[in-house]
Amino acid sequence: MIFFGVTACGQQQPFSHATQTPTSFPTVLATLTTHPITHPTMQPTPSPSRTPEYTYAPDEGEPVYPLAKLRILSPGEGSRLTSPIQTDLSILLGVDNSIEIELLNMRGVLLVKKLLRFDTVDPTKRILIHPLLDFEIAGDEEPGRLVVKTYDKYNRLVALASCDLVLLSSGENAPKAGRVPYESFLLTQPAAGAYIQGGVVYISGYARPVSQSAIVLELIDENGVEVANRVLFLKADNSDIPTVFSTTIPYQVGQETPVRLIIRQTKGGIPVPAIVFSMLLSIR
Repeated sequence: MIFFGVTACGQQQPFSHATQTPTSFPTVLATLTTHPITHPTMQPTPSPSRTPEYTYAPDEGEPVYPLAKLRILSPGEGSRLTSPIQTDLSILLGVDNSIEIELLNMRGVLLVKKLLRFDTVDPTKRILIHPLLDFEIAGDEEPGRLVVKTYDKYNRLVALASCDLVLLSSGENAPKAGRVPYESFLLTQPAAGAYIQGGVVYISGYARPVSQSAIVLELIDENGVEVANRVLFLKADNSDIPTVFSTTIPYQVGQETPVRLIIRQTKGGIPVPAIVFSMLLSIR
């Protein structure tokens, strides 16, 4: 199968990915089941407060396929929920020991935004948190999306996870079980922190697309400037079996430049990422 990537200057370049399944790749064992808001009484704003309750997550050992940095354990995709929503999250913190949690409707309108900080937590340790999200909607029900994300000190996205829900103004909750929170992208090259020369970043690995939308790969420097990008399309078949892919990102820099490789994909009609994976690189 041949895919076409688009560079930052708009030229299409063909690329292909391997079709064989590597012998070392395991089989999947199981599938588990700012526009202001229009409501006159709500103004969603970040709400830092005293350190919320948390517990350290147990040691999971080395997984066969990596699990995501940010994991929405519940609610599960497609849950029908009234306010407040009880969330169960397993997370690694971002800059300033913080995590951002948002609830959007399907037009992208922000209903809830929480900025939680855990000043006493070791940021290398995974923690479990259970924030409540109070919301109001105008009608009886409305599609929505729960988003959990972290940033680095240069305000670049480090990781993002999301879950689509049905928001109810009243009635009975109908929760659904979450799926195994696998990492969306597993790269076999480059390695995190790699030093790359020659004007091309070679990228290969496995992907778990969440939609048929374009997957965007970007190199973002410490000033927030996009150095280069690539756009590719991979089929999402909902089988929970990752897709092998490979591509390249040509770039031009005049000196050694630290960058963050960010891979993101949208889903549905909301013009914000549904998943984000990233790693640090240095290019010259």
